[in-house]
Amino acid sequence: MSAKKQIIIVSMVFIVVAVGLIFIIGGKGGSSVEKSLEEAKAYYDMYDYDNAIAIYNNLLNTEKSCADAYIGLADTYIVKGNADKAMEILERGLENSDDPRIAEMIDELSAEYTEAENVPETTDISSETDITDIIPEENESDTSAIIGSETIPTETAVPETTVSETAAPETTVPPVAETTTPAPVVTAAPRTTSAAPITTTSVTTAKPTIEVPNFIEMDKDEAVKLAKSLKINLNVEFDKNDTYANNVIYYQSHRAGTMVSEKEQVDVFVCVNDQKRLSEDDVNLNNFFEAIQTWGNNNSDKVKSVTLNEKNSVVTISASSLKKFVIDESVAAAFAECKNASLVINSSTLSIVINSGSVSGTGKMDLSADTFGNASRVTLDMRAAGNLNCTASVTISDCSIDSDSLKEMTLFVNNKKSGSFSVNSNGKPVITVSSGGQYIIH
Repeated sequence: MSAKKQIIIVSMVFIVVAVGLIFIIGGKGGSSVEKSLEEAKAYYDMYDYDNAIAIYNNLLNTEKSCADAYIGLADTYIVKGNADKAMEILERGLENSDDPRIAEMIDELSAEYTEAENVPETTDISSETDITDIIPEENESDTSAIIGSETIPTETAVPETTVSETAAPETTVPPVAETTTPAPVVTAAPRTTSAAPITTTSVTTAKPTIEVPNFIEMDKDEAVKLAKSLKINLNVEFDKNDTYANNVIYYQSHRAGTMVSEKEQVDVFVCVNDQKRLSEDDVNLNNFFEAIQTWGNNNSDKVKSVTLNEKNSVVTISASSLKKFVIDESVAAAFAECKNASLVINSSTLSIVINSGSVSGTGKMDLSADTFGNASRVTLDMRAAGNLNCTASVTISDCSIDSDSLKEMTLFVNNKKSGSFSVNSNGKPVITVSSGGQYIIH
């Protein structure tokens, strides 16, 4: 059998499969825009790029702001090896849509232009079989692609003699991934990335590649862990809902099975039946607790555990060491967002209590400290070079001076008599500090 007859037979098979798939998609329901996008994707997946282009263009005639259509159309031209046309389409899409994915795709495609210019001259791309050479000539009957009211010429249809002469015997429609050296700008189709090392940072990073699971009736904490493992940008909101149990998700903004990108936000609502609505303060406290937990995990040499008392808005750190005990700026900033929260750091020698209202700015909180003394003198050494970025109440728990004697003593800061201290119910001295230095009671 001749190569030409083989191409015709395979083309007919593809057309039959495409028609059947379109009928299946058409029966699913949904909006006409969604149907058109699904039909175009079906042709794209079967390498019938011209029919995909025609559907995308027809859709853009009536839906000029449809970002998915511009992205899909540009993607198709990229796979066909026409990056210039893809860039032209994306720029038109940027004029008609504010979807950030279009701008990201332009940036990445522009970056790949630069990569393509650096391809060694020994790479003979022109000798390779073009993707259009393996598409049946029936699909090339439409010689123009229309976007809005402007007619844009598409690639010239391949003459029948060209197809029969260039098609490889016995492999008339090979998968794109098997092309030996595809054009360096072919980056949009996931199946081609492994064949072209210079295109691994491809436009596909901006495409929806993550399938959203069913979060409904899932515990909030489990959902957060699952979202992190899937790299889903999950935004958690809280509200009352009598139908569901406490801390259970009852709504999600994207249906299960929807494909999203890493940057696309998925909203979920969590049931909180023990209160009418979780206040902003509660949300900020939870955000701070998560931030301090992460910081504690990264500083396990100094931190034993981190706990939260939501009722009293108190986060407690059990410290194994207060040497070089510096809390990051981002954690301090999250703490400053809390209006009436407290941070307690407990160690074997002292405890530090900080109210969120005293935290200023987003600077580091250097709480590095040490204590030493004897029966008539006790010293607190706050090792920070300057401002602590907060006001802390420090209780020296290993002080051996009795409470009656303490009441008669004086506080010196950096060898100068300064201010006063108090004695708590356990007879231990409490010093209020806001900057580094040496605090001595004697």
